[in-house]
Amino acid sequence: MQNCYEYNYDPAPNTTVALLNIGASVMNINIVRGSIPLFTRDVSVGGNQYTDSLQKELDLSFDDAEGLKLGKKVGTVSEDAKLPILQQVTEIIVLEIQKTFDFSAQPPAASTLNEFMLRGVPRRSPGLWRL
Repeated sequence: MQNCYEYNYDPAPNTTVALLNIGASVMNINIVRGSIPLFTRDVSVGGNQYTDSLQKELDLSFDDAEGLKLGKKVGTVSEDAKLPILQQVTEIIVLEIQKTFDFSAQPPAASTLNEFMLRGVPRRSPGLWRL
């Protein structure tokens, strides 16, 4: 992901960026300054955790849980039933990102980041997005 970032954005040497790639089962976090990697971490959390949680909590098949995750209407499952489950997984992901920033508290701490780049979500829209 860092190669993709450097090729497409030609980062300034003093710019510190967090590159986040949220995959199906693993989230990769890479903090770089210019083209120098400062900290890298892989976390065993990804998009499949949303599907797994929906499947378990709402007693759905894999296909129904995956469809619900992608915004499709599934049976009588309401938004009110789905949203707390999705929010709980999102909180886990955010906590892991925060733990990464806390762990890398020597420069760059989260307060020294110039920007975030996100890749991998949603699955149907590939690319690298600035946040």
